[in-house]
Amino acid sequence: MEEENRQLTELFEDAISRTNTLTLEVEIARIEFEQIFNSVGDATWVINEHFGVIRINRAFLDLLGLKTKEEALARKCHDLLPSPICGTPQCPMEQVRRKKQRVEMEVVRSCPPKGAVPYLLTAMPLFGLAGELVGIVEQFKDITEIKRYQEELERANRELEQLAAVDALTRLANRRVFDEKLLYEWRRLKREKKPFTMILSDIDFFKKYNDHYGHLMGDECLKEVAREIQQCVRRPSDLVARYGGEEFAVLLPDTPFEGGYLLAERIRRAVWDMNRAHVCSEVSDRVTLSLGVATMFPEDLSKSPEDLVQAADTALYASKREGRNRVTCFSQGDGPLSVGGRFVSGSGKG
Repeated sequence: MEEENRQLTELFEDAISRTNTLTLEVEIARIEFEQIFNSVGDATWVINEHFGVIRINRAFLDLLGLKTKEEALARKCHDLLPSPICGTPQCPMEQVRRKKQRVEMEVVRSCPPKGAVPYLLTAMPLFGLAGELVGIVEQFKDITEIKRYQEELERANRELEQLAAVDALTRLANRRVFDEKLLYEWRRLKREKKPFTMILSDIDFFKKYNDHYGHLMGDECLKEVAREIQQCVRRPSDLVARYGGEEFAVLLPDTPFEGGYLLAERIRRAVWDMNRAHVCSEVSDRVTLSLGVATMFPEDLSKSPEDLVQAADTALYASKREGRNRVTCFSQGDGPLSVGGRFVSGSGKG
């Protein structure tokens, strides 16, 4: 009997020892978990299925402006951190309930003293022993710097796009933008059955200007002419582009040839009125401009955008052939294109 009691005592003491060891290990594990949980830099909390906060880390207390966990525990998450999505299908808890998987979303929270701060919210399901959903773990990662970087990158990309679309010297649209606009408007006006007019212009004897005054003055001349042309074109739908070298193009959607002629003549006079000296010109003592105007109806299936450009180019060279500092118009009437007969303006004077 004594031997049995001794054995029972030893078994009891061993069980107590193992229990104490397990209790100690559990306590150590709990302390380690708490340390790890609180060392997470992102604000993290655990919410039960009834929206009660059952665990919260130091970073989340800082986010909420609280000093102790007791101020947060057993309170509702929507009371501590209200949001427009609380109580809606977009609530992380509701989304996790439906999907039974991790959910990520970008949210903005107003937390003093920072004010409105963008966060990447990650909600992970918390399952019980039977596999039932008993809550979620939510983590809020401050993405202010990421957002700032994205905004700077987007701004830089916009600036690059603008640079890619603008002629560096004159600040007008470049040839690539001209080509895109030409094709887009041709297709649109084809559907709408409206006229499309183009003006193509060239500074008279510009090579001689460059040779005499130098390239720096030549660049200033180009910039001044570009400004004058741009100021004459007033509709937002119209486009002024540097077509190449000393050539400038104007696209005039939904414009009949009379309107194109009047604008071209206004541009010619504006450049004349610049009164910029050009002693080597064979036309005048000042910088002048020759212009060609062409109008077509894109609905005519026999015509193409290239035909419009070619017609404006032919009109421009007709102006040069007839003495420069003038406007020559081509128009597409009932028959084939006819050169210059409708309007020819300019005679070496303003």
